[in-house]
Amino acid sequence: MKNILFIVNSILTSLALFIFKINPALAITLPSRPSNLPDVSVDKLIQEAIRIIFAVGEIAFIIVLLVGGVMFITSGGNEAQSEKAKKLLTFAIIGIIVLLSAYAIAGFIIKRFV
Repeated sequence: MKNILFIVNSILTSLALFIFKINPALAITLPSRPSNLPDVSVDKLIQEAIRIIFAVGEIAFIIVLLVGGVMFITSGGNEAQSEKAKKLLTFAIIGIIVLLSAYAIAGFIIKRFV
């Protein structure tokens, strides 16, 4: 079980570093004058929040998919554990379908009204 947690932790760390790339241009320094502050519009702020929410949803999908797969593989013929794993995998697939649908709807709304 510790090995599985280590593998899941390693995968999540790799995904987080891949998704949230560290960019030196994003380093914040204190401006000498308030006029040096960048213009931040509300629509850009909302788009960034939506991007972060979807990234978290994708990471959750991968975790649930991995846990369900490991449970299914290690069920060893135990019907109860096998059914539990199948339900987890089904919920993961339904979750990613909902997430992608929400992404499409949000993209449509942003393009249409912003």
